[in-house]
Amino acid sequence: MQNWPRRKKELHFWALLLAAGLANGTKTALVPVNANVMLTFGVSYTAAAGLTAVPLIIAAFAAIASTTLARMRGKRPVYLTAVSFLLFGCVWNACASSYGSCMGARIFQGLGWGAFDVLLLGSIQDTYFVSQVQIHPV
Repeated sequence: MQNWPRRKKELHFWALLLAAGLANGTKTALVPVNANVMLTFGVSYTAAAGLTAVPLIIAAFAAIASTTLARMRGKRPVYLTAVSFLLFGCVWNACASSYGSCMGARIFQGLGWGAFDVLLLGSIQDTYFVSQVQIHPV
């Protein structure tokens, strides 16, 4: 990736930025509407806050797994899997009619968040800073 043309690097950077923004935007999407979640599902405030807390815990474990899988299989399949989890979770969450269903959807979103939390910096470092790569003759 370091020898890509500048235009391709910039497109890659903006794609990563957009994906990170969308992934991280869904993390706290329910915080401002916790009162509505309480009323809609008939749960306590703690249970409504759990829709944000539980997926964040899942994301921490998913981050560890994503790092390991990225080393074994590469970043691309991990990103594609994470985006699939995020998309599936968002669609499911939009159709959720019960608290349990909403929690299941948020867990899938948490699985996707983990990869974006840990792999973005490495992807940017793989793309840029060509001048800092030192080649020593053997």
